[in-house]
Amino acid sequence: MTQSKDTIKKSYKQLSSEERGQIQSLYEDHYSIRAIAKRLARDPSTISREIKRGTVTQMSSYGVYTQRYFADSGQIQYEQRRLNCHRKSLLEHNPEFFNQLTTALKAKFRVHSVDSFVGAYKRHHPAEYCPATPTVYRYIDRGLLAVANIDLPQQVKRHQKHSTGRVRQNKKILGTSIEQRP
Repeated sequence: MTQSKDTIKKSYKQLSSEERGQIQSLYEDHYSIRAIAKRLARDPSTISREIKRGTVTQMSSYGVYTQRYFADSGQIQYEQRRLNCHRKSLLEHNPEFFNQLTTALKAKFRVHSVDSFVGAYKRHHPAEYCPATPTVYRYIDRGLLAVANIDLPQQVKRHQKHSTGRVRQNKKILGTSIEQRP
């Protein structure tokens, strides 16, 4: 019985700028796409897409338009597309949630904790995406929100693991320390 699929797992690797330079020099020497692919140990469709991506229309001094492949333009196109392909942060995904959260937690008479606010928001806005409570606490710890840990009474009392040489960040200072008193 013969197997039709390879058992070796293939991993995809992006083209480097050096490979793009090799593609440019080989393409200018009139190598075929298949010959370039064989030389670089790449798939011909990868080379074909790269040539389409980096091809630029130029006008000569006589007014004649020609198309040429440039490795630099292919690299620039690649970098611009890579900037837009990452997942959005939750802060960008649902900014209304975080605005309402900060106003609710900074209110003079506060009704909600972080956990109760997340639960109430999920009940009132079931169609919208709402982050989990630990995610909100992580954002607060990193300083991504306008709410500090000291504004959250439960966060200050929460048990944290202490390692040697680590200073406690969420300590509420209520006056002069006993060590500094006469």
